[in-house]
Amino acid sequence: MEDKISLKLKFNLYILQSLIYHYMHDLLQSNDTLEKSIEVYNVITEQERDELYKTRNDLANDFTYNPLLDYDYAYLLNLKGLNFHLLGKFDKSLSNYFDSLELRRQYGNNYDKANTMNSIGVLYSRMGNLEEAKQYFSNSKSEFEKLGNTDKILTIIQNTTFIAQRKHDFEEAFRLAKEALSISFELNDFYHIGYSYFLIALTYKYSGKLNKADEYLQKILQFKESINDEYFVSDCLYNSILINCELENFDTAKMHLLSLKIIDKKSEIKAIGHMNRVAMARYTYTTQPDKSEQVKQIYYELIDDDLIFHW
Repeated sequence: MEDKISLKLKFNLYILQSLIYHYMHDLLQSNDTLEKSIEVYNVITEQERDELYKTRNDLANDFTYNPLLDYDYAYLLNLKGLNFHLLGKFDKSLSNYFDSLELRRQYGNNYDKANTMNSIGVLYSRMGNLEEAKQYFSNSKSEFEKLGNTDKILTIIQNTTFIAQRKHDFEEAFRLAKEALSISFELNDFYHIGYSYFLIALTYKYSGKLNKADEYLQKILQFKESINDEYFVSDCLYNSILINCELENFDTAKMHLLSLKIIDKKSEIKAIGHMNRVAMARYTYTTQPDKSEQVKQIYYELIDDDLIFHW
């Protein structure tokens, strides 16, 4: 039998390899590699398993992470749950998240427990279970407040804003988005400043105030270089294109379309989100014959093969 150190190292290395596959968007291979890590976990002793949790907990409490030392079985389950979430297998995702959460509670890792609660909230939101999502976000936020982790509190507030938007509680959505914006300015975090503006823009959009929505999207685009996230910037451009089509500001829509094509063609983003945008544009183009020819032409360019298949 392999000694304890090599088994623990092998367990961690398989998870690290799985993470690489995950970030390469090869989710099936990521889960297959996690199965190898599970095989290793199943042959180490109960004491050695406890040591994995203790190492993870000690590091989590200090907010320091060593990529070869900080994994445990609950982390593995959480990653597996995320992969299933992205694959659209929600029941399997939820099962893994709940198993991970139970282990976090058992071993007292409050940071990862709060993270898993947030993941469950995001999943419930995607499943349309908005009240369950809101409750898990609230529980997660409470845990992060105890830990004094402002970055994570900000993320939870932003996630909860989406719940308010989907429930058409626009007053609450504005309140949450502005709270997130205030924290983002305190942190001097350009990405989250932009993302908070984006939430305000979407709230205006969903409440039918398109000019105000585009005003906030333009705020983001004014400092897009400081955000350093091309996928997020492209999402802002996409939403501005749709809004300006509705407002019949076709010159502005075409200008943003050109910017979107430049970003997509030069970046190496795996375009999962972009494909969702393309699918939405294709649906509108083919099912809404009342759209003007100018609108339809812009939508057609959004689904042009050169734009879709550059990656």
